[in-house]
Amino acid sequence: MGYYRIASHLRLKPSARPSPALHVDAPNSSLRVDLKHSAGGPPRSHGDQIVFHLDSVIQSTSQESTFNRCALKIVEDVLCGYNGTVLAYGQSGSGKSYTMSGDPKNSMHKGIVPRAIQRIFAEKAARPESEMAIHVSYLEIYNEVIYDLLSDGSQASRVVTLLEENSLLEMKGLSQFHCSTEEEALKYFLRGERHRTIAPNMHHKMSNRSHCMFTIYVERHTKVRDYPDRTAAKLNLVDLAGCERLKNANSVKQWEKEISNINKSLTFLEQAVADLRRGQGHVSFRQSRLTMLLKDALGGNSRTVLIVCALQEHDSLDETISALRFAQRVKDLKTSAVINKVVDSALAERQKYERKIAELKKELSLHDALNGRVGISRDEISEQRRVDLKTKIEDFLREKADVDVIPIESLAQIKETFYLFKEAQAHLHAQMEKQLNEDGLAKAHENESNEIDDNDGVGELEAEGFYVGVAPLDARPEKTETQMGGSANFVPTVESFDEKNTNVGVGDEKKRNAAFLDFKHNTSEGTQICYVLKAKKAELKEKRLAVQTLHDRMKDCKRQIHDINCLLMTDSQIDSAQDQSDVELSNKLHEQEQLKQRMETAKEDYQRLVTEITEKKSEIKLLKKEIMDYQETLLDSFFTWYKEAEGNI
Repeated sequence: MGYYRIASHLRLKPSARPSPALHVDAPNSSLRVDLKHSAGGPPRSHGDQIVFHLDSVIQSTSQESTFNRCALKIVEDVLCGYNGTVLAYGQSGSGKSYTMSGDPKNSMHKGIVPRAIQRIFAEKAARPESEMAIHVSYLEIYNEVIYDLLSDGSQASRVVTLLEENSLLEMKGLSQFHCSTEEEALKYFLRGERHRTIAPNMHHKMSNRSHCMFTIYVERHTKVRDYPDRTAAKLNLVDLAGCERLKNANSVKQWEKEISNINKSLTFLEQAVADLRRGQGHVSFRQSRLTMLLKDALGGNSRTVLIVCALQEHDSLDETISALRFAQRVKDLKTSAVINKVVDSALAERQKYERKIAELKKELSLHDALNGRVGISRDEISEQRRVDLKTKIEDFLREKADVDVIPIESLAQIKETFYLFKEAQAHLHAQMEKQLNEDGLAKAHENESNEIDDNDGVGELEAEGFYVGVAPLDARPEKTETQMGGSANFVPTVESFDEKNTNVGVGDEKKRNAAFLDFKHNTSEGTQICYVLKAKKAELKEKRLAVQTLHDRMKDCKRQIHDINCLLMTDSQIDSAQDQSDVELSNKLHEQEQLKQRMETAKEDYQRLVTEITEKKSEIKLLKKEIMDYQETLLDSFFTWYKEAEGNI
């Protein structure tokens, strides 16, 4: 936690008739008041001069210069996670509202609030890798009642209730609006400006009759190594109502009440500053709504800047001296600002369990040490330990070692032992299958199980043809001209080679089909071709399933595009049928923009799926051609082998 002094700046409103009692020393940031030139007022027991030392004295009319000197550092601190407050203080007509809000009709005369909004959104655009959420709120304190300036309801419905619990303030009924762009934030600010309570006085035709606070909430999410870093800060931009003498007010009862409440709240503010400056343990912030809202700004979790706006005319000299004395007192105050980090509940839970696991491991290590079991690891099984354990299991299975060589140390090690036994069993099963095939016992194994694999050769039932293998003589269909002419969809069969291989002879078809099965299962050439065919057909089946899955996804995309299109058409009809407020229109535009983005994404997914399906179908076509070639190769090889076997007989 660091302590930061509140900075105090003086901005003098240009005047055609400045008082000769005021002497500005801009390089030394001081102002000297010659009291001998002043007339009237209470008697003074001090000398003829008063010198006020400030952080800067601004005589320029440049709004940009004022923002850079007074508020830019606070805005930068808010972007880093600190709370910030900018206070404009001074008598009525001294230029507080011009300093904070500026002239909305002239971009060169923008005040601190619009420039702070511009700077925050510029930072958001410059760092897209940092997720930044921005909300705004706007309130006023009028006659000691807090009102929400961004609410469209009646005055009674806009009342905000201020609650305090465990030294934390909660404003019940104050609305906060999310802003995605700078224009949206400015729109909310200007809406609140239109709802402010204003009335004419002797200094200004549009004098503000309430204290106003525009707040920008900045929540930022950045990545620091592997852990997220979240901060939630707020920037309070406060335009205080100006102090005013009752004798200068018009004789209207309502105006007298307004001036009385303004002056009373400013008096309580000065008392709170005086108590903080004297270091009193208890400061009465609850005396007014204003002091309760500025509690953190004056001595809590905030970095604060005070801008005192003053008039240079001789008639306002007493008010100017009073404002400068207030600035001198505030300058001595220090706040305890900290970075407002948001605790990630998931991360905190993870760190909690990691600490608990570490403690339990220490307890287990201590327990093992007390029982003479030193060196037992509770960590995950490393690759080296796994290799050593596998070697011991293999020695045990080959009867090269006793079962005692297999360690039993932890639950993780026992589980790994079972996995390794399962792996050894699968490896042994594969070796037995290989040995059976090499010894020619595969056929005997098939006879015992009374099963013949129908997918290991040619002729299985598919869309391109029909099964050719062991079949009764009277089940053979008549050959058509299309089959004899070599159709593109023709599947080669044993019978289709009868006329091509006329020198084979008719023979016994039953004997030939049995020989064909023997060739597929018991000869190295036939077994190899059938193995390749089986792998190719498995690959074909997998690709067909993939195409079906892609088709289903494509249907989902079409359905999603249709649904989004219906929603967009419905929204357009509703928008044209009824008038909507600015907030509803903004929310509706945001929803339509999201729907359009979803529509673009769905269309891109649809086009990608069409491309993938086309590629898969091309692969399937090539794979079918390869299967046909292998089937023909199998039949050619069989007849060659069959003729040689018949010749030997």
